[in-house]
Amino acid sequence: MAALLLNRTPGLYSVAVLTLLTAVVSPTSAQHSSSSDDVTRYVPDDCRYIISVRLGQFLQSGIWKAIQEDIKSLRDLKKDFQEHTHFSMEQIDRVSLAGAGTEPRKEAFFWIWHVGPSLKAADLIARFKLENHKKIEINGQTLYESLKKDDDSYGVIGEKTILWGPTQKIRAILVRNGKPKLNHDLETALKQADFSKTLAFAGWPEVKDFPEKKDSSLSGFEKFLKQVLGIAGSVQADEDLAVKLDVVFHDAETAEDGRKLADGALVVLWYTFQDDKNVPKEARDLINLLRQIKISSQGTTVRATVTVPANVIKKAVKEAKDDSKR
Repeated sequence: MAALLLNRTPGLYSVAVLTLLTAVVSPTSAQHSSSSDDVTRYVPDDCRYIISVRLGQFLQSGIWKAIQEDIKSLRDLKKDFQEHTHFSMEQIDRVSLAGAGTEPRKEAFFWIWHVGPSLKAADLIARFKLENHKKIEINGQTLYESLKKDDDSYGVIGEKTILWGPTQKIRAILVRNGKPKLNHDLETALKQADFSKTLAFAGWPEVKDFPEKKDSSLSGFEKFLKQVLGIAGSVQADEDLAVKLDVVFHDAETAEDGRKLADGALVVLWYTFQDDKNVPKEARDLINLLRQIKISSQGTTVRATVTVPANVIKKAVKEAKDDSKR
């Protein structure tokens, strides 16, 4: 599948892969940026989670400068994008992934791109191989509809936005010509999301995603999970990584229970691994970070925050690189 995408739209595929890898590399009531509207305006109505990466911001951060020499795959993706589009990845402001289910392998990805001030969406889309696509105008915007049933289509909205995904979803968004009608749980999570950060996400599966047992009984933990309305988090990449995770519950009492549970879990993990001789030496710094995680609750929200130093990230990346060579 990856090879097929690469052959069709090599530059686009490179950025998509780098976006996902950025989310992996970045470990995971303020005034939020208005960019939240930019992220959510063009997601499908059935969207249940959103992951957004400020790609240009990440590629200019101190963290990227510290680890880029040890991650050849990311450097190759940057080079591939430039070779196929004649533009640099730093010119892409944001790439967002919107999903509708909890099994990504069984659903088609839907991507939303926002290009930076030095680039126009039409100039970037012109670099893609679209011989098997039909150009259609819908509400003043452009749909490049695939002529092949299983291939992706593309939408261009204004000068800064590109949609990439299943034809029917792009067409519905262009016809809708406005904000999506999102489910309540996602709306709840989005209130906590800060999409001005390098990496941000929001969402939560519907209650029905937790299968009922035949005797209709649920374990205590499963019952507890059903009290969660939404989850949102962010990672700000500068010289270090500032990580924040918010979990929103139905009520304040359950939120306080969630704080106690999280605090207890961190203590158990710390005592489990601190003297474990089987823990690799390179993972010791990451284990020590367990003591730095701060858990708090306010109203119906539980928040976890931690700062991950650049040297810890660099060391972990280097050790992972060395392990891959063994």
